[in-house]
Amino acid sequence: MNKTFLCCFSLLFCSLFLWTGCAEEGCTNPIAENYNPDAAEDDFSCILPRDKFLGTYNVTENCDGDTEMYTFFITASTSDETVVEITNFHGIGAVVQGMIEGNSITITSSNTSSTIDGDGSISGNTLSLEYSVQVLDTSSPDECEVTAVKE
Repeated sequence: MNKTFLCCFSLLFCSLFLWTGCAEEGCTNPIAENYNPDAAEDDFSCILPRDKFLGTYNVTENCDGDTEMYTFFITASTSDETVVEITNFHGIGAVVQGMIEGNSITITSSNTSSTIDGDGSISGNTLSLEYSVQVLDTSSPDECEVTAVKE
């Protein structure tokens, strides 16, 4: 009887171990590009859509016929997985936020002196943006186009 009990206990233990040890791992974040709806355990491999935007960019900007070259930096927002912060936007040290969806970015920023609205997309290492800058004490906005290449 001890052999039968030991054998049954061993079989039950092994079955439970195999059953719980076979949970599929993967990305469990539904906004991630590599989301796995079948994953029961997160393996911390999630790739967020904003990740492809992060980095340092060499910028060529054309606003109403005037061309400027400068650098801006895109970092992850700490408050939202779909938001990035662009530092030195418009080459004036401004920090604006962009909402990411797939390969697209939407920028809406307003402060006491100006409003910036625009959108764009990323393809490989190249970010293309079109936006307007309205300085609040002027009558017409500057219309701008940016081509930014990630370093």
